[in-house]
Amino acid sequence: MAHYFPYLGRLRKVPLAFGLVLLMGCSHPELVRKGEGSPPAERCGECHVEIYKEWETSPHASSFSSEDFKEGTQDYSFKFCLGCHVPESMYVEGEPRPRTTKLEEGVNCDSCHLTEDCKLAGPLKSRSPHPVGQEYKLYLKSKLCGKCHIKTFKEWQESAQKDKKTCQHCHMPAVKRKLIQDDPWQRLYRGKDIKRHTFSPVESASGKLASERLVRIDLEGLKLVQGEAEGAGGPNFQGKVVVENTSIPHSLPTGDYGYREVVLKISLKGPGGDGILIKEESFFVEMETSLKSGEKRAFCLSIPRSDLKENTSLTVELMRKTFQGETKLVLACEEFPLEKEGDGVVTHKKTSM
Repeated sequence: MAHYFPYLGRLRKVPLAFGLVLLMGCSHPELVRKGEGSPPAERCGECHVEIYKEWETSPHASSFSSEDFKEGTQDYSFKFCLGCHVPESMYVEGEPRPRTTKLEEGVNCDSCHLTEDCKLAGPLKSRSPHPVGQEYKLYLKSKLCGKCHIKTFKEWQESAQKDKKTCQHCHMPAVKRKLIQDDPWQRLYRGKDIKRHTFSPVESASGKLASERLVRIDLEGLKLVQGEAEGAGGPNFQGKVVVENTSIPHSLPTGDYGYREVVLKISLKGPGGDGILIKEESFFVEMETSLKSGEKRAFCLSIPRSDLKENTSLTVELMRKTFQGETKLVLACEEFPLEKEGDGVVTHKKTSM
């Protein structure tokens, strides 16, 4: 048996049971409770399946439970950190207050989506089985992220980059899909651009940056130098690698607390893949050596002539590193094939990797 019910702006013939669900409206008020009665994030994942899967592997989900945070706060004794690592709600004046329940969920669904009047809000208009707030434009603005990422947000505000992107543009890249993947509610939705909840500039499926060419790397003036300018090993090729933060509207690295290191690694690689480290530079927030938005920085090179073989390339990588020295994220990587010419000058052709 079927009846006609108005939804999505038109009359459609739908099963009676489904129509009754639509007429009932908010059938699960327990989904918007605060405190002890609030639902776990897993409950949200029953409908928002793909979003939940992304969130549970994100740094937001482990913002409290990670060993780095536990160690960095001396077993949670630095209480001022908790407002952002287990925030109750972003809908407050000033910095968020820490919640007292479900701490293991870190920055959970309610932290960003539960309003002060106990409605679940977001940037999209929706129909759902729980009370829904209005379509908030706040979710499309960097100001939302700036509630906790204070220093980075200030850098973003001060960046003079033309047509600069929001935090969400890079750290929550869009993917076309339905907001809900559970019946019967998914039948109310069509696929549209929904933000990933990985909170990383990396595409979760491919492991690649969602936005390319964030940092520009160039090799300039690599020429053979002889005579008084020779190095200890004899004639050498001298030049410079130029790194420019062209597209990121904050510093590299950035942040308020914790270990944050970006490493520039320049290596000479032969056809067998073996490499010779030419130069390595580290950028730190605490030492004020971060590469600022729009900043261009040059690094001088000196390569012994004897190290330059046939089919040799100069590889330049810019990487985010962990305290243990592991590569967390490759921000940029360029390879420059090198050739000798009769006059001793090295020619190079840049290829993006």
